[in-house]
This record gives sequence, structure tokens and C-alpha cells, in this order.
Amino acid sequence: MGFNEFLSSIFGNKSTRDMKEIKPWVEKIKAAYPEIEKLDNDALRAKTEELKKYIRESATDERAKVEELRKGIDHVLQMSKNAMFVNHAEVEGMMEKVYGRMVSVDAGEIFQCITVPRPVDEALQRHSLNVALLNGIMGQWLGLDEKDIRSLILTGVLHDIGKTKIPEEILNAPRKLTPEEFEVMKRHPLYSFELLGDDISEDVRYAVRWHHEKLDGKGYPDGLKAESISYFARITTISDIYDAMLSARSYKKEKIPFDVLQWFVTEGSKGIDQNLLNIFIKNMVKVYKQQQVIMSDGREGCVEYIPLNDMDHPIVSVGEEVRQVDEDWYCVHMV
Repeated sequence: MGFNEFLSSIFGNKSTRDMKEIKPWVEKIKAAYPEIEKLDNDALRAKTEELKKYIRESATDERAKVEELRKGIDHVLQMSKNAMFVNHAEVEGMMEKVYGRMVSVDAGEIFQCITVPRPVDEALQRHSLNVALLNGIMGQWLGLDEKDIRSLILTGVLHDIGKTKIPEEILNAPRKLTPEEFEVMKRHPLYSFELLGDDISEDVRYAVRWHHEKLDGKGYPDGLKAESISYFARITTISDIYDAMLSARSYKKEKIPFDVLQWFVTEGSKGIDQNLLNIFIKNMVKVYKQQQVIMSDGREGCVEYIPLNDMDHPIVSVGEEVRQVDEDWYCVHMV
């Protein structure tokens, strides 16, 4: 049995095309393959089942690690509800855990976690975790040093902590907010800023305060224009919007990544740093190429190509069939 055939017996017959998705496992299997090749059929079947079991258990372990991070962020958020300031040691510890997770896996694995559907009652914790991860990945794509990447991750963890001071009937309203309610919601960056206190670095504190500012001066809470908005805040704006649009609310459906990327290009780019947005989109296209998707006809497909001028209509293959997404045949969700 050849190496690719052996991979197919474990991952399915698209394994050679989906190398990116299974890369962490492929490298481990490659190391053991010379010995595997010597096995007879019975021993090979047993080894295949053993590897399948190992991979299933490892995937469960990955999900458990992400859940542990979510619970850690939930603890930080809950502690801040009745506090004047966040616990500096706790939030720094949380940042280190997220940083450790981010550098231990590749971007594809992280984005698989980000696109997992989230329960409404976990929306704030998961959003904070996802923005922290997105910020960290953006820092890597931008070639920032380790200190700055850590600051970006901490900004993501804390960027919405002020929402713990917003009345729950507004925060979890099962509909779009009224203009009056939205004015209350717009205070959350100021509440976050106050909660952080002087123990958190200024770079992080002001990125948290300004992540809803827009370059054209139409953001909040301070109505700043381009030159006044910090670099970290501009990065966090992109991460925040991207993850918010992926998530479902009681009054709106979640979007899939291709739709969000296209929205950024056609509608959502106003007031956002274009250089940063271009870097984000360019790298996201690389991440989602070869991603597995469930199509509207129930079949599982693989993203082969994402046109930069038409990102919500990627080219998808299902078996031997390759076609472009359209109104009648579209991606329902990521696998």
C-alpha cells in the first residue's frame, strides 16, 4: 500500500488534496511510514484503526483546550461585573494561555475553531477569545515582534469587557437595538477603559477604547479620525467586525467567511485601515483555500479557488465535479 493510499484509508479518498487540513497528522505518519510499510494486511488494518483512534482522541483534546480557554475568559468577564478594575495577574495569565495556544497550531486549525457555531449564552466569551486569536494571527502576518503580538492578544481578550456593565436586557436583546439602547451599548468601550486601570499598558488600554473608532471620524466613543487612532485599535477593529459577522444572533443568521470577506470589500471597508484590511483578506484567502464545506445540496466539498473580486462565490469541488457557487448551489457552513 502506497503512502497516499494509506492516508486515504485514514482520512478518506480526498486526503492527498486536503494536505493542509491534515498536515499535523501527516508529518507524524510520515515519520512512522517506513515501519508501517513492512506490515502485513492484518497488522496494517490494526495500525490504521489505531491511528484513527489516536486522531479522534487528539481532535477531542483540541476542542477541550479551546473550551478551557473560553471558560478562562468567562471567569475574567464574570469577575469584572462587580469590580472597579480587572485583576491584572489574571488577565495576563489568560493572555499567555491564548498566546501559547496560537503558536502551537497553524492558522488553519485556529480558524476551524473560530468558525464553530456558538451558543448565544456563550457569545461574549467566544467572541473575546476569537478576537484575541485573530489579533494574534494578524500580528504574525504583519511580522510584529512577540511583545506586540502579546499586546494584541490581550487587547482581544479585554476589548469587550465593558459589556459586563451593560444591562443584560440590552446586551442580550432578541432583536436589533433601538436608537436609545444603542447609545447605552456605545458606552462599553469607555467602561472597558475604566476597568483596565493603570496596570494595563497604554497601548492595550487605548486599543480597547478605540476599537469602534473609524478613520472617517464616524466611530465611537471619541469620534477620532485616522491619525489619532492607534495601530492596535485599527487591527482590533478588523478582528472584531469579522468575528461579529460570523456569529449568529437571535435577530440575524451567521455568515460564512466568504460572505464576510466580500462584505468587507463591497460595503464594510469605510473607515477601516485599507492596508491592514488588504493584508487580512489576502491571508484569509490562503487560509480558506482547501477548506472543507457543506453545500446546500448536503454534499461535502472542498474550496479550490476564491476569486478576489467575487469572494462570496468560491470555486468548490465535490468529488470529480468542480463548479462556482451560485444562488442555487452555495456553501451552508464550514466543516
